[in-house]
Amino acid sequence: MQHENKENMKKTLFILMMLCATVSVGYACTAAVVTGKVTKDGRPLLWKVRDTDNLQNCMKFFHGTKYNFIGIADCKPRSTQEIWMGTNTAGFSIMNTQSFNLEETINGVEPGDKNGEFMYKVLNVCATVDELKQYLDTAKLDGLCANFGVIDAKGGAGWVEVSTRSWKYFDANDPNVAPNGYIARTNFSFTGKEHEGLGFVRYQTDDEALAAAAKTKQITAEWMFTDLARSFKNPKLGIDLRDGSHNKSRTAGWFIDHDLISRVGTACSGVIIGVKPNENPELTTMWTVLGYPPVSTAFPFWLKDAEEQLPALYRADNNEKVTEFGKKVDALKERVYAFHEGIGSDRYFYWEALHNPQGDGIMQKLAPVEQEIFRRTTIVTDKWYKKGKVEGKEMARLYADLSQYVTNSYQALFGL
Repeated sequence: MQHENKENMKKTLFILMMLCATVSVGYACTAAVVTGKVTKDGRPLLWKVRDTDNLQNCMKFFHGTKYNFIGIADCKPRSTQEIWMGTNTAGFSIMNTQSFNLEETINGVEPGDKNGEFMYKVLNVCATVDELKQYLDTAKLDGLCANFGVIDAKGGAGWVEVSTRSWKYFDANDPNVAPNGYIARTNFSFTGKEHEGLGFVRYQTDDEALAAAAKTKQITAEWMFTDLARSFKNPKLGIDLRDGSHNKSRTAGWFIDHDLISRVGTACSGVIIGVKPNENPELTTMWTVLGYPPVSTAFPFWLKDAEEQLPALYRADNNEKVTEFGKKVDALKERVYAFHEGIGSDRYFYWEALHNPQGDGIMQKLAPVEQEIFRRTTIVTDKWYKKGKVEGKEMARLYADLSQYVTNSYQALFGL
């Protein structure tokens, strides 16, 4: 009887551990604020991989009280006044990562239910990082528990760690704070309790990759998606699935995604490329990879004429549950996360389906598609930077061209 009790206890602990792992993945994000000092084109950027329980994300336009804005939102939002990464007409951009060491949990729930609402509010009224600080000085901080990454059109760039009691700003332009020209964050705060929170291994992956890339100023939106959003490194285990030594027949081809940057709970990744001081804020570009990044592709968006021009492929009008593009990504993701046998099995993914020695993995097939999207976009945006503005008709043609190209590519490659 005593042996049975011990065995039952072991089983119970295992189930609780798996449940905790399943819960925590829903709120985990990996991100970075990068100054123009270390990017290839000299412009600052925000990068984020969003993990959430609301896996269906879309692009939305919002009418603001002072500034209009676009960004990533839930297809079926709990509130129409929430956004999870966005940019406004003043060139002010914001994102967040949930923090798990700034506040005490209340009945097992970590504060932070107002993070999306907060970003919605500040995109309405803030044009600069300094204005955000002024806003924080007078705002109620109830329901806030996050690291908020920000850039603006005046050169401002950094992170502000906000709890229900206080906030602190980390300036990415200050060499004493960010000696390498960037600041990485995951799901713990440097002003929070030491050794608590989530994402320490993901932070290491993020920081090490950025440190190497910053030395050669090779950081671009394309690099962020390829080398970070689709990273399969775990520095604690000392492995990188992309190094070629983890495929069949050396392994079974199956792995668990714990502490990888993109995981089963990843809803999207985004990069907002800001402007240089004195450039037109409307040139701010928001690249978005909707859905699980390894089976998705990047697409560019601008705020100009966004109310009418945001491509239908990435919208969820009338609060639809999923975008047309999201359906294609979900179908591919199911080929990767194909093991459904009991609690915790959703964390197993089939690496062989994504990347293999034969070169026909999903990620390998999509790589040239994304490269072509960036190539076509760069041809157009290079002209806009010279002109100092976004040309509405050219943007509409580019949207149509890229939307058709993405649709045709997924049909040709995967029958979707």
